[in-house]
Amino acid sequence: MTLTPSRADAAPAHGIGARCTAVRRHVVERVGALVDMAVREAAVHVVRPHPVQTQGRA
Repeated sequence: MTLTPSRADAAPAHGIGARCTAVRRHVVERVGALVDMAVREAAVHVVRPHPVQTQGRA
């Protein structure tokens, strides 16, 4: 499932925790709507991205 953040979520968050909370809330709402059931919680696994090395830089 691809998540598209709402305009409110696109605003600068106060850290990764706030961003995870927003994503978790969105997932709970979407899954609940898709299965027409109450979803109590969702887990968010965060992987720290590594910067992409650009060519020509060492």
